[in-house]
This record gives sequence, C-alpha cells and structure tokens, in this order.
Amino acid sequence: MAYQNSEPILIGDKVDLSGGSTGIVVANISSGHFADKYSEKDLAYLLVGFLVESTDLGVVHYVDSSGVSLIERQNK
Repeated sequence: MAYQNSEPILIGDKVDLSGGSTGIVVANISSGHFADKYSEKDLAYLLVGFLVESTDLGVVHYVDSSGVSLIERQNK
C-alpha cells in the first residue's frame, strides 16, 4: 500500500490526516506489517488498508490513502 505520491506506507510514518489531525502509522494490513502492540491475527478481519493512531481521533482504519499524506519517516 502506498501514499498518493507512490511512496510506500511504513510503520512509524508520521502522517497528516487533514482537518488539523496527525497520527502515526501502526499497521499496514495490506503488506502484513504491524507495530509491536498490534497483532496481525487480531486485525486480519480488516483484510486491506492501514491503521493510524492519532491523539485526536484514536485508531483509524483507512482502506486507501486518499486524504492521508506523509509528513516524515520515523527513520530518515
């Protein structure tokens, strides 16, 4: 799964969720990558997309990257 600019969505990416909210990518379900506290087994029912953890919004599931843009990578 990738952002609109074709860069891959990676765990730890800081993203702009529009509307003034930001968050951190904690799971890329489509590629099978998950942050330590998120289990592939527990999230398999979602099938596709990625999860972003935001202070404002909680954990949000996105099925595509529309409206989400990369601010910075965790590991530059």
